[in-house]
Amino acid sequence: MGTVSQEETSDPIGNVPYLLFLDKEIKEAGGEVIQTEFCNAFKDLLISPTDIARTIAQRIDAVYWEILLPADPLMKYHDDKGMAGFLNALWEFFFELSKHITYDDSKQDTLIQFITELRKLPPKPFKVWIVCLDIPVLPLIIINLLIYRLQEDCLVYSREPIFLAVMNEHWNGSYSKPPSLSFLPSLHIIANIIIN
Repeated sequence: MGTVSQEETSDPIGNVPYLLFLDKEIKEAGGEVIQTEFCNAFKDLLISPTDIARTIAQRIDAVYWEILLPADPLMKYHDDKGMAGFLNALWEFFFELSKHITYDDSKQDTLIQFITELRKLPPKPFKVWIVCLDIPVLPLIIINLLIYRLQEDCLVYSREPIFLAVMNEHWNGSYSKPPSLSFLPSLHIIANIIIN
């Protein structure tokens, strides 16, 4: 007859894949504050017996406003004020975490509730570069004008292209694919923009 050890019975959530992932990420963060904050917030979200998605959404939002933005005083002069990089890190982390939760686990619903609560936060405008490509055939001035024209006014968490871009990468595994240039206007349109 086999016996169950005390360790197996006292830690029923210890071998849960998403918790193992979060613990590993905390160890690998090496003191990196933003990554550690993400890990701790999502761990709290996923182990809480109550619905704390709103609190965690506010906590994640505060990571940008209270930690990241003050950490670099020059960031306030950037068009996106570092928000694009923050959102990219958040959504990369979010989708990596979601890979460790099975499709039939109610924690998937918890993640969706978190996104819903993020979208309920007061909207804050920011600009994000839609494309920043180094196209060797085009002169530098055309590239700069093209990039300038492709700035998009966004609202944090509710109208921003970063979520969809990161989701597309994770769902479709498009890391190794080169960016599609099909959305770029043809050269005669670019020339028309510059001339006029």
